[in-house]
Amino acid sequence: MNTFNDIKELVTALKREEKLISEMFSKRKSIDYRLSDALELVDYEENRIDKLIEKSVIRETEAY
Repeated sequence: MNTFNDIKELVTALKREEKLISEMFSKRKSIDYRLSDALELVDYEENRIDKLIEKSVIRETEAY
């Protein structure tokens, strides 16, 4: 697991992805949250989602 180097890096990442994190939090009781929905909120830049997964801010689950 990678970690943030300092608090500023953490705050910057959370602020940059605020829309995505807020949306995911509001739907947290749903069964799933689709990658396609997340991609729309990060302007279809999958690397932004990958960074959040890498830093353990969000996690990826298997599709069923």
